[in-house]
Amino acid sequence: FALNDLAFKADNRFQELSEHADAQNDIAYLETFFDSFIKNSGGITDPEEIERLKRKKEAKKKKGNTYDHTRELIAQGMTLEEMAKERGLTTGTVISHLFVINKTTPDIDLNKFKPREEVIENIAVASASLSKNPENLYQDGSMKSSPIYTHFNKKYSYDEIKLALLFFKSKS
Repeated sequence: FALNDLAFKADNRFQELSEHADAQNDIAYLETFFDSFIKNSGGITDPEEIERLKRKKEAKKKKGNTYDHTRELIAQGMTLEEMAKERGLTTGTVISHLFVINKTTPDIDLNKFKPREEVIENIAVASASLSKNPENLYQDGSMKSSPIYTHFNKKYSYDEIKLALLFFKSKS
């Protein structure tokens, strides 16, 4: 019976210590401590980000075509930035989807992504000149963005250049 008595006393002491520890620890402090631990371990604590990742994971399970998914988001009226955030992609990747969608689904209206006419004209003129150098072209003959970016001394972003090329190519 001595062992049972010893175990009983130890259990009582552990309960006392637990109650003392609970009384000493502020819930807000513990939440901050736990959040810090999660972030330092590479995790996330932002509820919106967690929900976005859950949606992304579910979408992957459905294994839909990436361009179809982008088409759906365009139909929902999302901006490039919203689509990129929703899909966990860069805006540049979403713009590359627009090139494919423009070829495969020409009836889809992409005009909401169209840059100002002045931007399209400036980039079209630069593209016509720069495309004479084969180093400025991809193997398929399309214009690379970087020579235009350099030509304008970073005046236009890569995204603006790609969108201008999309609409310039669409007109011709």
